[in-house]
Amino acid sequence: MKIIKTIVISIIIIIVSGCDQSGNSDFSDPQERKIENLKTFSKLYGYIRYFYPSDEAASIDWDKFLYYGIEQVVKAKNSVALKNTLDSLFLPIAPSIDIFFAGETPEEFDQAENIDDLVLVTWQHRGVKTTPNPAYKSIRLGRIDWVENWSYGIYQQSKMYDFGNKKFKLSAEVRTSGNSKGEIDILGYANSGKYYYKAETFENEEWEQFILEDEFEEDISYLVLTIRLKEKGKIFIDDIEFRLEKSEDNLQPFSISNNQFITRDPGGIAESWETNGLSFKYNIEKSENKTSIVIQ
Repeated sequence: MKIIKTIVISIIIIIVSGCDQSGNSDFSDPQERKIENLKTFSKLYGYIRYFYPSDEAASIDWDKFLYYGIEQVVKAKNSVALKNTLDSLFLPIAPSIDIFFAGETPEEFDQAENIDDLVLVTWQHRGVKTTPNPAYKSIRLGRIDWVENWSYGIYQQSKMYDFGNKKFKLSAEVRTSGNSKGEIDILGYANSGKYYYKAETFENEEWEQFILEDEFEEDISYLVLTIRLKEKGKIFIDDIEFRLEKSEDNLQPFSISNNQFITRDPGGIAESWETNGLSFKYNIEKSENKTSIVIQ
């Protein structure tokens, strides 16, 4: 099996101003020097935090780093000292950045060989997510923490309905790509505190019929339907349907909103579906007379 390595392609160039390379400051007021230091630091901080996609940058505590970085850069008496401080702060988490003085020529970037065997890691932002607002999302494409994000996917909830003591059948058209694996599961909650859970996986590069059927226990009244990506790769899902027993052995369709994954945003999650994880990419793909949602 081919081993896929990860490449982070990111060069951020910051021009340190406010003095010549000898370190002689052109700020007569030390307070102006501190302000210039903070302006340069804050600009670089924003670039690295929100756009540099390395594992180190994604895992660091950025709030603590901010306070520590401010303490360090205000001590710099000139731009040479500032550049050295910025190098010591940012290079361990963003090794491919190049910080240089105005008038200097930045170092040439060496592109890796055999880039076809590498995975490009990038940040993808929709808006600026400064509050828990679902309208704004950020995804680090090409890099997933499979231990931390094993339970993430897309889901839909149905509340305040009597599911108890009823047979059900869930079906969908599914397929996978590469060595990936998908899962569809149903989680039901009862007012008594009991819960019901059943899941089935799928792993086939050809379109196939997915079936999940069972019987709910008594007093299940809250239902969560979830589609998950279980292994690296892609999964495709289309035309998902849920049937619930209305009378003995008579299964009737139960409403699943937007079961064919129609969306106004081809690069986003289909309407009526939600996600609890930001490490995956979602998009709508039209092929083979199908409109399917793709999770990767």
